[in-house]
Amino acid sequence: MTFPNAAKGLKKIYSAEILALVAALCSGIILIVTAFTVASAEDGSVAGALTGVAIIGLFGLGALVLLILALIFNLIGISSAKKDETGDQKGFATAFICIICSLVAGVVAGFFTTSIPALATGLTTASKLLDLFATYYVLYGIADFADKLGDSDLAAKSKGMAVKLCVLYCVSIIANAVTSFLSGKLGTIITLLLALVVLLFSVVYYIMYLRTLKTAKEVFASK
Repeated sequence: MTFPNAAKGLKKIYSAEILALVAALCSGIILIVTAFTVASAEDGSVAGALTGVAIIGLFGLGALVLLILALIFNLIGISSAKKDETGDQKGFATAFICIICSLVAGVVAGFFTTSIPALATGLTTASKLLDLFATYYVLYGIADFADKLGDSDLAAKSKGMAVKLCVLYCVSIIANAVTSFLSGKLGTIITLLLALVVLLFSVVYYIMYLRTLKTAKEVFASK
C-alpha cells in the first residue's frame, strides 16, 4: 500500500507551515516593536515613534504575504493528500472543507466589522475555530495513513499532537479572557507579555508540528 498523493501533499503542507512559522516570528517582532513605539510616543520621541511605525508596517506586510503563501500551499497540499483517502476516515477532506469555510467566514466578517461588530467578532472566532479543526483533521489524516501502513509510532505521535493543539488553544482563550479585564499602562504591558507567552507556545508547537509533518512525508514517500 502506498500513498503518493499524500506524500506530495505533505511536502506542500510542510512548506506552508514553515512560512506560517516565519510569519509568527514576524508577529513577535511586531509585538516587541509596538511596546517600544508606545514607550517612545509617551516619552515624546517623535523619531522613535515614527521608526517603530515603519518597522511595524514592514514586518506586518511581510507577515501578511507569508500567510497568504502559506494558505495557498496548505490548500494545494491538503487537496493532494485527500486523493489517497478511502473509507469513512477522511481527515484531509474534512480539513479542506474547514479551511474553505474559515476563509468564507473571515471574508464575511470583514464586511461587518464596522456595521455589526458583534457579528464580525462571532465570524472571526468561528474562522479561528475552523482553522484549529483543519489542523486537527490533518493530524488525524496522517494518523489514519500511518495506521494503514502499520506505523503505530507515527499514528500515536500525530494523535498526541492533536491533543497538544487543543491544549494550546485553551491557553490562548484563557490569556485573552485575562487581558479583557485589564486596562491602563500596566494592562498594556501585561497584555503584551501574555501575547508573547502564547506566541512562544505557538512557536514551540509549530516546531513539533513540523517535525511530525517531516516524519510523515518521509514515511509516506518511502513506502
